[in-house]
Amino acid sequence: MRAVRPLLYRSCESGRTVPGSIFHSETAEPSSLLSSTKEFIVTQIYTRRIMSTCVVVLALFMGLPTFAHEDRAPTGAWKGVALFTTEQRPPLTTLLTFTADGNLVESRRLYLPESPLGPLVATPGHGEWRRSKNGGFDATIMVLYQGASEHPTSPGIVIGREKVRYKLQLVNGGQQLQGTILVEVQDAEGNVVSSDPGTIEATRIRPEPLP
Repeated sequence: MRAVRPLLYRSCESGRTVPGSIFHSETAEPSSLLSSTKEFIVTQIYTRRIMSTCVVVLALFMGLPTFAHEDRAPTGAWKGVALFTTEQRPPLTTLLTFTADGNLVESRRLYLPESPLGPLVATPGHGEWRRSKNGGFDATIMVLYQGASEHPTSPGIVIGREKVRYKLQLVNGGQQLQGTILVEVQDAEGNVVSSDPGTIEATRIRPEPLP
């Protein structure tokens, strides 16, 4: 009967041959490698924990409303009324949205039966706003005009544009917006047809829960 030879393996720590295992390595792995691997794993764990914490904090801040800073910036949605001081025009109801990155979108009634260019249809206004030196805000928007269907010469054709410049101030703790405007109407060639100053007052549009 043949004698059974014990299976051997080499210890990773001492490099000695040790009996009792069916797995063995021809060369010993240095203990410094195990230490470096352990340090790498610990570092990865702490890094992931820090990144997870930062993501949670950022999500909380992004979910917070901007009401805390509304007394210093007009960002948000507003409903306003513009009054002209020289021309006999009816009050113009307008919606304004100021974005945090400096953009401004304005909406008003699309159909204008009477204007310096005749009956027309207007696009929403697009522009930008920025802070002024006196603590207020300056803004400018552009609106395109298209001849209405009953326009005598240019139905369905772009016949001009409107440029509105604003000088605004926040009042009442940032709940209201007041200022002056200058509305300049130009024909399709860029010639100024009319230039009318006016005033504007607006109030923030707030979310309201369902009853």
